[in-house]
Amino acid sequence: MLYNLNAGSEAADIALYYAGARSVPTGHICPVRLPTGQYATAAELLGARKTLIEDCVCGLLPTAQRPTPCDVSNLAAIRAVSPISHLAIVKGIPARLTETGWPTDAEDPSFDFYLSYLVYRDEGIFAPGTNGIVTTDYLDGHLLAQASTSMILSAPPLDPAQHRDVAYGRIEAIDSARTVELIDRTLDAERSGLRGNFVSEGYAPFERGFDFLADLTGSDDPSCRSYVTASPFQLGAPESTWPHTTCRAGTTWVTAQGPDPGSTDDDPILGVAPGNLRSSIPAAIDVGLLLGSWPWTNNQRGFNNFATIQRWRKHDGACEALCEDLASQGERDQCAAESGDWFGELNTDCVGGALGWLGHQVRSFPVQYYGFFPVGWETDSTGGTEKSVPEVRFGGGFQDPTHQDDAYLHFGHQDTDDPEIPLCELDDGTEQPCPERIAVNLIRTETFSPALPVTAPRPFALLLRHRNPANSGGALRATLTFSSSSDSLEKEVAFSMDAASSDWSTATSWVWVDPAELDEIVSVELKLAAGLSDGLSGSFDLDAIELWDISGTSSILGEEASTFSADHHQVSHAGDWAATAIDRLGAVAWWGSSSHHLLGGWSFSNEERFYGAFFQGRTLGESLLLTTGGVAGIIYGDPLYRPVAVRLHLPGWNGYGASPGLTIDPANAAELGTILANAFLGTDPLNDTQWEVERCPTHDLATCDPLWTVVAEGAGALEDAAQPLDDWLDFSTAATWTLRLRVWNQGDATNALRHHAYFTVNP
Repeated sequence: MLYNLNAGSEAADIALYYAGARSVPTGHICPVRLPTGQYATAAELLGARKTLIEDCVCGLLPTAQRPTPCDVSNLAAIRAVSPISHLAIVKGIPARLTETGWPTDAEDPSFDFYLSYLVYRDEGIFAPGTNGIVTTDYLDGHLLAQASTSMILSAPPLDPAQHRDVAYGRIEAIDSARTVELIDRTLDAERSGLRGNFVSEGYAPFERGFDFLADLTGSDDPSCRSYVTASPFQLGAPESTWPHTTCRAGTTWVTAQGPDPGSTDDDPILGVAPGNLRSSIPAAIDVGLLLGSWPWTNNQRGFNNFATIQRWRKHDGACEALCEDLASQGERDQCAAESGDWFGELNTDCVGGALGWLGHQVRSFPVQYYGFFPVGWETDSTGGTEKSVPEVRFGGGFQDPTHQDDAYLHFGHQDTDDPEIPLCELDDGTEQPCPERIAVNLIRTETFSPALPVTAPRPFALLLRHRNPANSGGALRATLTFSSSSDSLEKEVAFSMDAASSDWSTATSWVWVDPAELDEIVSVELKLAAGLSDGLSGSFDLDAIELWDISGTSSILGEEASTFSADHHQVSHAGDWAATAIDRLGAVAWWGSSSHHLLGGWSFSNEERFYGAFFQGRTLGESLLLTTGGVAGIIYGDPLYRPVAVRLHLPGWNGYGASPGLTIDPANAAELGTILANAFLGTDPLNDTQWEVERCPTHDLATCDPLWTVVAEGAGALEDAAQPLDDWLDFSTAATWTLRLRVWNQGDATNALRHHAYFTVNP
């Protein structure tokens, strides 16, 4: 368990709480010194690796087994005896890398992935001429996959001695108190087991995710698929809508056209995020897992928009989604006070998912950071655009006769009046100052009706108030884009941050729009930007940002730009899928791509490997490591999370996962050995887990209902429980067989999960 000493006592407190909740010995808690914020360098990563190995892992090894030397020069010997297979990364560790020397360094690769990769490997991946391309061992040569889908059918526990890999995930919510709540929520979910409905977006060939979920949940009623092909597709019509009361598995992938193929109002939006009114899942009810496979219609902001967020529901009953819409002031106040939404706006009595729900979204950069950008401002959606997540703070904002609110925007872990610069250790054992690297990226657009005429040079004054330590050579750049109905014009200015400003300082810059450039102004966009090369560090405060038209009487940017005191956050922003899912809708884990480093934005897209391993009983960290592509992604979630197993598997064989399955010659049946079963649904009822294995003499599940015969049953979790295959199959004559493992908890058969294995006996 890794935490950042430079992130203060809160990070240590989270690590101690997690260790206690997980019953992990405190000796497994490892403090390292890294910058706070989003970004760390390759040299700082190697320094953290050195500390992790030499100060932490080596200390866990019994003296008799401890290699000599026990340091980063002897990693092969260390991994051979190390017990550490998972890395829980506590809030306060940077998520992204810079100064790697790679051609795609500007994409800011994953800190977590490359640290976990290097824990047991002595490879010069940052040497001149390298590019960050690496190959993990856990998948290669050790796992069996169904050839047609690459679905993992048999995955062993991750073993550092064998695989050299470490599974990882971030223990992080919006603040320390909410991170503790997230730990509790995750363990509650793990104890009760994965529950609710399972939905996918999907597209060819990824509709197999829906096939898997339908198989898993027994969603085999004809209505579970008819809405996908119903023609013409009618938005909101029952025949075109997921019947969630009958079918636990649902998908927004539909093949039918709307009644008028030429009309965007009538055509379905294929694969859009569940909860979108223009989909086959207009309300996402009691969702326990989302496979977000559709990479185009969905944009980079959490659930596309706030309207979709509101349509994620815990149940199918009446629901006033917003606290502000409840009938009385008392109800509104109580709703806000009890809401699980960070902003206290969503009525989380009915808005959210099932306990322990989790998921991801494919494509480019939906998970770039953890946090929320301020209302009224946007941020560049591109993952390669450097950005730090600001925090709206109250108390001590800029004030004058015009500005009376006390809200302001703060960047950085430290306060602006904290002169202490933290130190980080490098891999050569030396220390160097490592203040937080701050990247500003804020965008606001105003439109004008009627347009502002430009009949003479028209001056504009841009004012902003800031507080910051001295940043030698540091600057904040402002780009103003003025647009007419037919053209646009950019004006860029820079504000120097060389001098320290412990009190609010006003910076002003003038720009002019000439009639020869534009004849009118219908909109203006302000972009405030500072990349890592602009040298802002430590902390940075902004407030009272104004753009004055010399002929006007107030700032043309509007009040939200000037105050940061908006009392609503009914928006989502580019890159905030994880924060929206976890800190607004109550998910326990979320993962996704952050940039286009090496993969073009397809991190974790091999989701069939994820669910193939996860439902075998592997941990969240192990299952996501198998998807590959973490080089440019982030995993928010406990890597040890392990709430479910429902799997029949045959180590040594990989052809039984779909019809026609594994072909068996009875004369050689003894070579098959045993079939293994994994079964549990939550860690609390392990001894009461109910399971049964049934046999059907056909591969056609639609005709199996009256044909199932129970061949084994029992109570209690199964962990690779072995059974001779010929105890469950009849090898005496040529036949096709389907085996079904069904797992449920006593008194809760509605949440049962299933796994099928297919065999053909061919004497």
